[in-house]
Amino acid sequence: MWTTHLSNIESLQSIFGTLPDLSSIKLIEIILCDSVELRFDLEAFPDSPPEKWREFNTVQLTITVINPQNLQIINWQSPLKGTLTIQATDKPQLHFQSGDCTIQCHIDMLYLQKISAYKNNHA
Repeated sequence: MWTTHLSNIESLQSIFGTLPDLSSIKLIEIILCDSVELRFDLEAFPDSPPEKWREFNTVQLTITVINPQNLQIINWQSPLKGTLTIQATDKPQLHFQSGDCTIQCHIDMLYLQKISAYKNNHA
């Protein structure tokens, strides 16, 4: 499961209970610096969202990849809808696939930077 490498998952667990699957996300933004920040919309919405989210229908996560190595971005296009996985190899590897676009890198850890919700009129 992708959350094996995610620190500070408590807020995500408290909102969803069962942690969401990343087999269909909409990748909104990538920020590259000494880390890699990914901002994306989840397909899933919690069954019992926090009261302040009652009028919303989309959860958005921002995760930071700590110490990314061998980063590859192939055939970038935006926006992207695809699958985000953490593959178990000798060094864990983040992998995002959307059609011809592939994003991948080896990771040390993922950090849940932000969790929010909004009203998506296109959902």
